Amino acid sequence: MKKVFAILMALAMLLSAAAAEETAENPEEAAARYDYDELVVGTIMPMYGAFTMDNWGNSGSDMDVRKLIMGYNLVEWNPANSGFRLDPSVVTVGSVVTEDEAGNHIYNLTLYDDMVYSDGTPITAKDYAFSWLLRSSPLIDQLGGTSLKAEYIDGWQAYAAGETPVLAGVRVTGEHRLQIRIRGEFLPFFYEVGLLDCYPLPIHEIAPGLEVADDGEGVYIRGDAGLTAELLKDTLLSESTGYLSHPKTASGAYRLVSFDGTEARFELNEKYKGNTDGQKPVIPRIVYRLANAETMIDDLIANRFGLLNKVVRADLIRDGVDRAVSTGEYAQKTYPRRGLTFITFNGERPATAEADVRKALALCLDKAGLTQDYAGDYGIQADGFYGIGQWMYQIVSGAQAPGMDEGLTAEEQEQEKQAWESVNMDGMETYAFDTARAAALLDEAGWTLNKAGEKYDASRDEVRCKEIDGQLIPLELKLVYPASTQIGEALNTRFAERLKEAGVTLTVEANDNVLAMYYGQAEADYDMLYLATNFDIVFDPTQMFKEGGAVNVHGVKDEELLKAADEMRQTEPGDLRTYCTRWIDFLKQFAESEPMIPVYSNVYYDFHAENLRNYNINQAFTWSEAIVGSFFSDIPEATEEAGEGEAIFE
Repeated sequence: MKKVFAILMALAMLLSAAAAEETAENPEEAAARYDYDELVVGTIMPMYGAFTMDNWGNSGSDMDVRKLIMGYNLVEWNPANSGFRLDPSVVTVGSVVTEDEAGNHIYNLTLYDDMVYSDGTPITAKDYAFSWLLRSSPLIDQLGGTSLKAEYIDGWQAYAAGETPVLAGVRVTGEHRLQIRIRGEFLPFFYEVGLLDCYPLPIHEIAPGLEVADDGEGVYIRGDAGLTAELLKDTLLSESTGYLSHPKTASGAYRLVSFDGTEARFELNEKYKGNTDGQKPVIPRIVYRLANAETMIDDLIANRFGLLNKVVRADLIRDGVDRAVSTGEYAQKTYPRRGLTFITFNGERPATAEADVRKALALCLDKAGLTQDYAGDYGIQADGFYGIGQWMYQIVSGAQAPGMDEGLTAEEQEQEKQAWESVNMDGMETYAFDTARAAALLDEAGWTLNKAGEKYDASRDEVRCKEIDGQLIPLELKLVYPASTQIGEALNTRFAERLKEAGVTLTVEANDNVLAMYYGQAEADYDMLYLATNFDIVFDPTQMFKEGGAVNVHGVKDEELLKAADEMRQTEPGDLRTYCTRWIDFLKQFAESEPMIPVYSNVYYDFHAENLRNYNINQAFTWSEAIVGSFFSDIPEATEEAGEGEAIFE
């Protein structure tokens, strides 16, 4: 695995070097080609409009917008120690954490008093309290969303169940003082500080006339009628003016000006004080637009885009390098993805509810061929629920060295190094392409009948069947994929055609509403969905696979998988080796259940106008974070010693 990952990253570096050499041989003077006051960003991932909260879904493009317009999170990721810390630009150094007699961890946070929304309204402790109250409210579920599963906060269960209007574990102890109480029963938790992940939400826009109050027992929303579903339908969910998709007030670097379903426009938030590094946005306007995969490189060269984000398809990457970067007028950035592409199952269907069927289907996917068809040499076959940009994978694969305690002796450091050598993914079940093994597995699982209820004969019958609860169920399945990916032909060739050899028929169908189906917001008319994800830094799969989880609503539920995920998250913060060991145990249990078929992870390519400077996507999580420190300039950047792609994403 280490060798494969090294080759993948080396290829990205070589392509960068090749482009640089060609540029040096063709030093044509770049004409003034781009409006310095506006950056147009292209993506092939549709925006669904869940911009300000993830309770109604979490598409990649919506997450990018959220990072752009929602600022001042209490916490941030610290790559130096693979852990979270309180954001020093939001929370002052005077903040402390204590432990009470019940083992609860109490975070007493003092916030800076210089934070304001884009409309000039001061941001106080009550804005963070309102964020927790709203996102955790049982009203969210009534309105078709999924309330925040914050069981780690003391008093959350009673509040989320509607038993009390008070969230006891959140206190406002002063205008800029906030207290969060983390339940001792939930600890230890590896990403503990990450549990304080919260950005402010403006009650004056979402719930005008109401206020956050704290009478000493916890926070609640006070007002004549209180917070109601009817109010939120208007202020939060209105298609044209709701804060979810059309917020007027922003706390981040930019504010949303307009959104029409395929294009979002933003302007500088003049009130934004800057990020942790003191950077403020410079580019006055940003346009985020859905790109056509077939014409996106042409559109880049024609200056209709200044930045193409997360390019995956191999032919598009080659086209971008050959026709754009080689001219010297465009640049590229490469970085390993923190997620993967996968095929998920509808666990409510009788066939795909069976683990043996899911394993047999996995065996019939020509994963290597599909990866090559779509991502080419820029993708790496995934055999588990991971992305090659995740810090755990980076350490276990050898791409990133685990941190060593500076207090260890040379002998102890050697012992620690040897201990890390045993933390690897060797021997992991990969479900390598094998239709004969799939057929045998289906035989063992009882899929031995044909449509007439007689013994299945591969020489004459097209599909296997099995009697389940008195009903003859055929292995006639439907896979739905996002239309924008244009991967239907490859899925037919590399999956549907192969399944026939095992007695399974598969219909492959494009749909523009795949995420709504996945989140349970549309009819679940599928057996499988072809999807992709980028993981949150707080990697807690229990939120996916438990009953009532925020995602994978119709997916497979597996108690042993949940147990493995629980053991992983219940690792002491900072204990990287134990966490990685339990992460591998989780991956092994994942393979045992196969609730999804991992397909590939990959190196992302971003292409942009050469005069877009300081676009350090390698050091950020999204383009919308990296753009805060970026600017247009005709003065070339200093040449880097290492090729793009060498930097570790996290």
